[in-house]
Amino acid sequence: MKKTLAIMLVLLCLGSALAGEVVTTGNVNLRVGPGLDYDIITAVPEGIHLEYLDESSVDARGVEWYRVASDVGEAWISSRYSRLTDAEPVARVEDTGDYVEVLEKYRTDLIAAAGALGLSEYASVVSEVPNRYFNDALTLAGNEEVECIIINAPGYTLAGAGVGMDAGTARAALLASGLTLVGDSATRMDFEYPGENAWLKAIGDFGGVVYVTLTNGIVSGIDLESYTS
Repeated sequence: MKKTLAIMLVLLCLGSALAGEVVTTGNVNLRVGPGLDYDIITAVPEGIHLEYLDESSVDARGVEWYRVASDVGEAWISSRYSRLTDAEPVARVEDTGDYVEVLEKYRTDLIAAAGALGLSEYASVVSEVPNRYFNDALTLAGNEEVECIIINAPGYTLAGAGVGMDAGTARAALLASGLTLVGDSATRMDFEYPGENAWLKAIGDFGGVVYVTLTNGIVSGIDLESYTS
C-alpha cells in the first residue's frame, strides 16, 4: 500500500559555500533552473563529478540546488541527488515528520517493494544493480530483488536510523539492530553485518555494509549494500 509521508523540512543555512565540485549520489536530471518546474537538459548517473559554479538556490519545497558546469553547458542540480565537496556545507536539512522503516523491503521483489513505498520514477543504468526506482528521498536498486537501498532525504529509516537524525541517535539505533561499527569519522560511519544476525535470517544468509554520511553531526545519507548472496 502506498504510504503518504507528512514531512516538514527545515533548512538551516550554515554560511556561504566555497568553490568545489558537485558529485552525483544517484540518477539525477540537470535542469535549466533551480527547481522541478524548469526544463530538463539531460540526465546523469551516480558518481559524476561536476564543477560547482559558486551559486546555490532553494526552491519552494526547501530543497537546495547547485549551479554546475557540465558537458552540455551550465545547469542546475538538486542536492537531494548530489553532494557538494571541497567546500563548507551550505545547508542542513532536519526532519520534523514521520519516518517509514524500509529495512523489511530488503531482498524482496523490487517492483513490489517500489510500489509499496510509492516510488514514482525509474531508471536503468550500466551496473550490477541496473534497475532503480526512486523519489525525492529514497532509491531501491537491484535486478529482480532489492539489493541496495539509498536514503538521501528525511522521511525513511533503515534499522531505525534516518536522514536528519543526529549521529549519536543514528549510531545507537544501528548498533541496537545488530550491526558492527567498523569505521567512525566526522563525515562517515561504516557498519558491517554478518548473515547470522537475527534480523537478517528471514531474508537470507548474506553479509553487507551500511554507509552513513554525516554533515556537521547530522545524517545526510544512508546506503545499504550486500556483498554476498
